[in-house]
Order: sequence, then structure tokens, then C-alpha cells
Amino acid sequence: MKKRTATLLIILLIVLIGGGIYWYFTLTGQSEERGEREGQDFNLPSFEEDMVGQGGDGGMEGDESEGFTFSAGVAPYQRLANNVAGAVTLDDSEATSSIRLIRRDSGHVYEAFIRDEIIRLTNTTIPRVQEVKFSPDGENLILQYLDEARENFRTYLGSLVENTEGEEDQTPFRISGSFLPNDIVAYDFSPDNAELFYIRTTTTGSEGIIYSLLNDTSEIIFTSEVSKWDVDWIANATIALQTKSSGVAEGYLYFLSTSGTLSRVLGEHNGLTTLVHPSLDTIFYSDSRGTITSYVYNQGERETTQLSIKTLAEKCVWSTEEENILFCAVPQTLSGGTYPDVWYRGDISFNDSFWRINTATGREERIASPSDFEEDPVDAVDLQLIEEDEFLIFRNKKDGSLWSLRL
Repeated sequence: MKKRTATLLIILLIVLIGGGIYWYFTLTGQSEERGEREGQDFNLPSFEEDMVGQGGDGGMEGDESEGFTFSAGVAPYQRLANNVAGAVTLDDSEATSSIRLIRRDSGHVYEAFIRDEIIRLTNTTIPRVQEVKFSPDGENLILQYLDEARENFRTYLGSLVENTEGEEDQTPFRISGSFLPNDIVAYDFSPDNAELFYIRTTTTGSEGIIYSLLNDTSEIIFTSEVSKWDVDWIANATIALQTKSSGVAEGYLYFLSTSGTLSRVLGEHNGLTTLVHPSLDTIFYSDSRGTITSYVYNQGERETTQLSIKTLAEKCVWSTEEENILFCAVPQTLSGGTYPDVWYRGDISFNDSFWRINTATGREERIASPSDFEEDPVDAVDLQLIEEDEFLIFRNKKDGSLWSLRL
């Protein structure tokens, strides 16, 4: 009898353990599935409430120990910072001009004053940042980063929100916002900082959406059978749309009005890359048929002028002070390959010199090269100007460092 009782107790114990295991894994699986579904929602908790932490006390010491450096001053040519995912120049006639930048490894935002100091603006930690686009005033940003599995990109629309006195975070601001859909392929802020335009893929191609940063409304103004685009919001009412550049496909440039009217500007150029002047009258562009060739197109006169320099539009910026002046980083040599594909993929890297081009007279003038200052070569991207064109700011595609060149 005792043996039978013991056997029954063992069976009961096995049933209870098995049931507990089933209960645990079933609920855990449901919880994970629910979390994945919630992760697809547009309106998610802000970073400081979600997977992102708050770091430090706002000082610089910890950042310097992690390899982040900044050199203030007005040297002719200098490295400003390392490990930068994105930056925007902020010119203010009533204050010291500055550069707002964000670190690639931590997502911390800094304000670097061109003739003075650097301060940390946020402690909102966002690891594995890949690309950042600031609004022109630096108050909003689009941030793309790799998820924890390092397999998928997440896109986040954030704002710098002022911290109130007494909060644990001692920095002036924190990043707060919401996730955007995962299928976004291109985006840009309006020049007046009021709106965001982005293109997302659809089952039939793509659609373009204007999102108001002021009243949280959105409107589809563009649809296409083409799925891959580049976007540049040139003027308040005009957006430049360019098909994604490839040396094996013809590229096209369109102007899209904010009311939805589409007009073709350039087309049938393999490897097309473009940079539209803010006036919309002049376009610098390059194409590729075995090598890179650069041109200036005058819309009013419908005239195209071929330049001697050979570079991509991503490596140029229009002057903010003189209408016909263009500053470019120009590769010193060009090896064989399909451009710009081999450069986009990282198969090759350029070693640039910096040039000033007068698009009205055709004069091309070499300004400087890193070797003039006994510095290592750079592959310059994200060119910007500050202090009435006194300084050219750019990122080195080779390592993400931020540099300034005094013009």
C-alpha cells in the first residue's frame, strides 16, 4: 500500500512539474509575440522610457575616455571630433556659430562652438547609430540604428526636449519621439523646420508622405512604381526626387511640389547624382559611363557645361554667400569600376582634395589637400559651410571623424 501511495505521489509530482514548464513557456511565448507586435506600432514610448538608458552626468571626461575628442579653435585644417554619425551647422548672427553633432556609438548629442567649447546636450543613450539627419535648426532629427540582433534598421523621429530643473539627467535636453515605419527608404526635413517628407516602399512601388511636426498630421502626396529614391527638400514648396543612383541603371531627377505636382528635370544618365542650388536654377550633377563625369546644368537657359573636375554630387555643397560658387571634395585619382556603386558599397575609398568652382565662369580652383597639412587622406561627405563660408565642415567616410577646413 505504501509502495502504491509513493508511486502515485511521484506521478503527481511529474504532472505538476510538466504543467509548470508548459505554463511558463506558453505565457513567455505569448509575451514575446505580443512585444514583437507592439514593436511595429508607430507611436512607441520615447527612448528614455524604452530600450535606451541615460548616461553620466553631462560631463566630458567619460566621453574622452571612450575615444571622443573635440578640438576647439580656428586652425586652418583640423579634426573636430571622432565617431560622428551626423552633424548640422548652426549659424546665428546674434550668437557664436556652432556644430550640433551626434556620436555613433552612444547617440549622445553635443554642441561644438567653432571658436570656443563643446557641451553635451543629451544623455539619451542610443547604441549602434548608423545614420542621422538633423533638421536645419538642429531641434529635430531622424535617427537610424541597428536593432539588438544587428540585423534590421530602426528609424526614429526625435526632438530635443528641454529637461526641467531637478531631473536626474543633468544635460540640458533629452531625445524624445516615436518610431517611424521600418520600410522608409529616404527622408528630409523642410527648410522651415516645420515638416518632414519621407518615402516608404509599398507592394506596388513607393509612396511619399509629408508629416507635420507641428500638428502631427500626415498626407500622401506622391506614389510611384519605383521603390528606391533619394530626397532633398530644396525650397519650402519644392522637393528634389532622384532615383537611387547606380552605374548600371539610368537615373532621373524630378521636382515635386508640396501639393503633389511632379516635373522631370534630368534623365537618362547612368550613375546620376545631383545637387540642386537653393534657387532651383542651377544643378550640379555627375554621371558614369566607365568613369565619373561632372556637369553644371542651367535650367533657365537649358544649357549643360562639362567640368574638368570629376566628383560626385554627395561630395559638394553650394556657397551660402555667393550664388554661383560650389565647393567640392574631388578624388585625386579614380580607379576602374562601376560608379557610384563601388563607392557606396565601400569597395573603394577616395583620397580627396578640396576645390572651389565658379559655375558662371567655369573657373576651377584647388583650395587644399590634407597632405598640405601633413594629415592622412580623407574621403569627404556631408559637406557644410559655417561662419559666412569661412569654414568648410565635413565627415570623413573612412572613419566617421568630423573635420573643418578654413577657406
